[in-house]
Amino acid sequence: MKFEETAERRQVTILHCDIVNSTAVVDGLDPEEVLSLMETALRNWIDIVEKHRGSFVGYTGDGFQAYFGYPFASEDAAEDAITAAIEVSGLFAQQEGKIEKELECRIGVATGRVVIGKPQSAIFGRRFLAFGSIPCLAARLEQAAVPGHILIDSATRKLTESRFVFRDTGTIEAKGFKEGIATFEVVRKRRPG
Repeated sequence: MKFEETAERRQVTILHCDIVNSTAVVDGLDPEEVLSLMETALRNWIDIVEKHRGSFVGYTGDGFQAYFGYPFASEDAAEDAITAAIEVSGLFAQQEGKIEKELECRIGVATGRVVIGKPQSAIFGRRFLAFGSIPCLAARLEQAAVPGHILIDSATRKLTESRFVFRDTGTIEAKGFKEGIATFEVVRKRRPG
């Protein structure tokens, strides 16, 4: 796998989202209904990510991954990622259809250094690829999150603690990580003042 001349070390915040129990909810639906449902979700996810200066990286079966702070660096990348995560988390509840109201998502958000760039080929189905532990950490946080909730790491919390209220959710043992990972659940955005 070769990268164009775009590969670079960068601090990014990665948002990893997955729909919970989607197979059970859509089982028995016509595939065209599922396609319509997912097209709507994808369109909404992309709009939210782009509105908050993120890059929609790719669809992951029944979820997605987005990078904040790449390709354009931003001091507010972690804040943008959490704000987008809050909007994405509430998305299905705002929909009118019965099926959408049965769906929930889990979201993990992690911040740190990666090597990131654009593959020369679209063979991986992604516009950008990030390498290092942070993409894995975002996915592990998503897997550990309670449905309908957002779980973040301590680096993301440190960058955003003046903007959001968090609840300490303890330490998780995450596959592939030697030490336990301190986790925090996003409660809400802080009120100004």
